[in-house]
Amino acid sequence: SCVECVLGPLHFSLSFVVMAVATSLAYSYSASAAEGLPAVGLSGVAMGMMALLTTLLPHARIWCFFWFVFWVRRFTLPVLVIVAWHVGWNVYDLHHHDASSHINYMAHVSGAITGFVLGMLYRLFAQQRLSEMTVEVGSS
Repeated sequence: SCVECVLGPLHFSLSFVVMAVATSLAYSYSASAAEGLPAVGLSGVAMGMMALLTTLLPHARIWCFFWFVFWVRRFTLPVLVIVAWHVGWNVYDLHHHDASSHINYMAHVSGAITGFVLGMLYRLFAQQRLSEMTVEVGSS
């Protein structure tokens, strides 16, 4: 929702479609897709949105929830830490995955790359709009 608030509904929808197409193409042209089945899913788009959020709002913090039996805690972590952990784990799994897992790591990694590239393009070409929207999101 933060990404949609910053980009607006039109740019968010366009980013969503671009990420879906990019992850599908990356999977289709990857070496691992030679034996794979057609992929259906949006996990690559989810990773792309995480990378886009990190690129647009690098100082954002995400609320986390932890529990162990009766011990419950809430805390925040920088979005950069969470996304770096997810992307790093998927890059590792892309190179060391078990073929029977049926997880499309190529879509995850290519989604993150696409989200990062879209975020950088947005920062370069829509800096004024980004700063206006960030102030609006921050004041809400």
